Amino acid sequence: MNTLHPYLVHFPTALICAAFFLHAVQIWRPYWMCRVIGFWLLGLSIPFTFLSNLTGEKAALIAGGKGFPTKTLELLRLHESFADVLTWGSPIFFVFWIYFFSRNMENKRIDHLALAFLGLLSAIALATGYLGIQLVYIHSVGVP
Repeated sequence: MNTLHPYLVHFPTALICAAFFLHAVQIWRPYWMCRVIGFWLLGLSIPFTFLSNLTGEKAALIAGGKGFPTKTLELLRLHESFADVLTWGSPIFFVFWIYFFSRNMENKRIDHLALAFLGLLSAIALATGYLGIQLVYIHSVGVP
């Protein structure tokens, strides 16, 4: 199952960043696309986020037993922490967004607040990806 991690991690990152970008376009030009494009993309990213986290935990257990230096293991723990925040922050934000949106659909301030949170989730996803790149290409974690 740990061999799936490199393939699955790209979906949540791409979908969350696309949700942020397209939601920003929707706020800028509301008549160009549907107002709920961010809902769909964020909702679609959540199962992939959980799958990425589960496969990443398996990969981290295998990497932890290989005797990497302390600096590498600290970077791995930081990568795991960012991934956990993204994994649990996405569904929590998704539920709150749907709740507040459905209570008052005419309120455009909800769209701006959602854009801010999507930006935060995008930044966390990109930071997690950057740390993963560092682990693979510099520290050779997960490389056979």
